[in-house]
Amino acid sequence: MTYQEAIWKGKYVWITGILSKSGRVHMPLRKYVGKGGRVVGESKCGRLLVQFSNHTRAIPAGCVTEYGTVKTVR
Repeated sequence: MTYQEAIWKGKYVWITGILSKSGRVHMPLRKYVGKGGRVVGESKCGRLLVQFSNHTRAIPAGCVTEYGTVKTVR
């Protein structure tokens, strides 16, 4: 488990933009801006795997904002 995955895994996030912190513009992500999902892990390319209602997508960490965590009930 990488450091990035340890920080983000299990958190609910909003896709807030297509411009990551490195300054790169990610045009294919424009249809996801304003949508939310749950982080389920990290992809091979170092992006966060965000699970939406019916699919999973790799999103750069600089394009997301946290808005909650997953609570487990025992």
